[in-house]
Amino acid sequence: MRFAYSWLMDHLDTEWSASAVADELSRLGIEAELLHEGQDPAPFVVARVGAVKPHPSADKLKVCEVFDGADHMQVVCGASNVREGMLSVLARCGAVMPNGGPTIVEAVLRGVKSHGMLCSADELGVQGWRAQDSGILDLPSSDYEVGDSFFLSGAVIEVGVTPNRGDCLGLRGIARELVAAGVGALRPLPVADLEVFGRSPIEAEMRSAGVLMGRYIKSIKNTGDSPRWIKDRLISAGVKTISCVVDIVNYVMLVLNRPMHVYDADKIQGGKLVVGASSNTDFHALDGKKYTLSKDNLVVTDGAGVVHCIAGVIGSALSGCTLDSENIFLESAWYDPVDIAMSARKLKLSTDSSCRFERFTDPGCVKLGLDFASHMIVKYCGGVASDVVACGETPFSEGRVISFNPDSVGVIGSVEIEREEILRILTALGFDVNADKDRQWEVSVPSWRLADVRSSFDVVEEVLRMHGYDKVQEQPVVPCIAGPNGCNYDEKLSLIMLSAGLTEVVTWSFMSGAVAEKLGYSIEDLCVENPVSNKFDVMRPSLLPNLLQTAASNQACGCESVAIFELGEVYRFLDESERSICGVRSGDNVPRNPHGATRKFDFFDAKCDVLQVLTQLGIDGRLVEFRSCDRSYMHPARSADVYFRDILCGYVGELHPDLIGFFEMRSAAACFEIFLSRIPNVDDNPTGDEFLVHKYQPVKRDFAFVLDQGVQSQALVDVVGCIPGVAEVSVFDFYCGDNIPEGKVSIAVAVVMISKVGTMTESEIKDVSERIIALVAQKLGGELRAD
Repeated sequence: MRFAYSWLMDHLDTEWSASAVADELSRLGIEAELLHEGQDPAPFVVARVGAVKPHPSADKLKVCEVFDGADHMQVVCGASNVREGMLSVLARCGAVMPNGGPTIVEAVLRGVKSHGMLCSADELGVQGWRAQDSGILDLPSSDYEVGDSFFLSGAVIEVGVTPNRGDCLGLRGIARELVAAGVGALRPLPVADLEVFGRSPIEAEMRSAGVLMGRYIKSIKNTGDSPRWIKDRLISAGVKTISCVVDIVNYVMLVLNRPMHVYDADKIQGGKLVVGASSNTDFHALDGKKYTLSKDNLVVTDGAGVVHCIAGVIGSALSGCTLDSENIFLESAWYDPVDIAMSARKLKLSTDSSCRFERFTDPGCVKLGLDFASHMIVKYCGGVASDVVACGETPFSEGRVISFNPDSVGVIGSVEIEREEILRILTALGFDVNADKDRQWEVSVPSWRLADVRSSFDVVEEVLRMHGYDKVQEQPVVPCIAGPNGCNYDEKLSLIMLSAGLTEVVTWSFMSGAVAEKLGYSIEDLCVENPVSNKFDVMRPSLLPNLLQTAASNQACGCESVAIFELGEVYRFLDESERSICGVRSGDNVPRNPHGATRKFDFFDAKCDVLQVLTQLGIDGRLVEFRSCDRSYMHPARSADVYFRDILCGYVGELHPDLIGFFEMRSAAACFEIFLSRIPNVDDNPTGDEFLVHKYQPVKRDFAFVLDQGVQSQALVDVVGCIPGVAEVSVFDFYCGDNIPEGKVSIAVAVVMISKVGTMTESEIKDVSERIIALVAQKLGGELRAD
């Protein structure tokens, strides 16, 4: 929304400059920008056309003598409506046309010099001077004088409000905010008593949530132009001027944030307007388009069932107020924001009216807006108004009273504000405060803030906002995620991943439902009712998909090797989540260099990351089991589920080759995900291996065992590692083929033996070796490979 600073001064008595007002609005949480100091008025002036002569070399051009209040000049014009004595707008040489138009220069048109240009409404970026869009503007002499600036001079401010601050879509609301901040005083709204002729011949009925008030105004004259001051203000706001009645309604909307609609009363049948759900029918709107309505649309029909308006969105071309309208019905209403939002989105239509109703309009301003508009229509268009017709009620008829402890401002905001100042701020914002009780105040919320001030925390926010967010003291953020035993591990896990060469990223908590289903997840309980787009229509059941898309995007931008991780929430249901850490490596393990060969990241890189994470959680890596994995998105032979104490804690492995293409990645990806919330408690002081520097020579021996193919290599490592005298065990070879029986596999392990008391003798080495062979045979049914 944008408006002229001088228009704001109609409602705010202050000496603050436009720039200072814009800065103060931004400080209060209402984004404001000073667009410019106003359209430069000097180049665009009201001029009188004198003698009009035919162009000597062009039938469609005329040579005009023009007086701009200072000089007489010659202008070549091609408009069909140019005539002697008319007032129009002259763009002097040097003028830059609005909306990115050209710069006007002295030109020679078919041999005749032209000093400037007479302008049409389109060329000036304005509309509404009757049917003059095809010719130059023909200004009424009652409103304009020769030499006047056409554009309203002064600064123009544009504000952007958050969805909860619909009250600031009106100048009155903006002025009220500034007054509460100490920027001047609020001027009174000029609403006079209205003479009425009695009962309205048109009644109203509300069959949905909301309130409708209206007035029948008879014998108006809508053929005249709107007063210049109204046009100037609407033009400054970028609103098209149409007719005097419609301009007044738009003016009131911008002042009070009170959308209204005007019906041609002679087109309403049955003497009645009914607000209710629509049926399946076609609707021809004021924008010239046809819409198909359904039960999701809230409409206003007459006694004969004819639809005259999509409530809160747009009116019908059938009963729109035109220049010929003599009797009108003026509607002022409050509708449920959800009803209007659903109706507008169903039609994929957004209007000034629907935008305001969706963001909540003041239910206490329905009659004020009706009286203000009725007063202006009778004043400028004549006619006589009826009594008010009213029906329906709002869900806020009893208001809202909040119990508020003023001491909570200091506790939450870490600021010291005197109670007298808190009371002043709330009173200035329109809150009615009962401060008789020492600790708990009773705060009544004003009608224009009922949508977003719902609890004592909202009241605290209002006080802090007006006091100044810049005065709120910084406080350390206490991480809220705890690992086993209630300890916080977020920082530790981040540091260990960073030290392993991974970069931390943060992705959306949403993702595409199609991608989630591609990975085999059920999304039935994860769908978002009102997604931003179909790329973010479900809550993520895993961190992996978003990380894969991030990795693919980086590779597409030239980063061949990617190693990233994320700590965040994953969702089982919309209201149930668990903490998870996920990592993805793709590409070469090291950059190309002259010192050694590179290789691609693989299963073992991701497994190492998993063990690093679990170690930070106090878990002995020897107690972690890696079991077969049947996840459809993981490589069937290069992946595993991670178990600790028979609890599934995550998975690790390489991504399925089909998904490498699906995500358009340039190389295979090794990934892992650990579900931190599922990991059981471990001992406060876990007993891990002691770090000892052995002064005796270690002994290294290799063993190759023939085992059943179903035996996992980790089982072999665990069996060999539990024998006294064995310090380290690692697998270095797998073999199936010649000399290996069918259904069997050869697994070779390297064993490091060491003694803490002395150098091992041959007999001690032999004893440990025999124990290894015997225990493998006993536990796993393995035999020492002969060849």
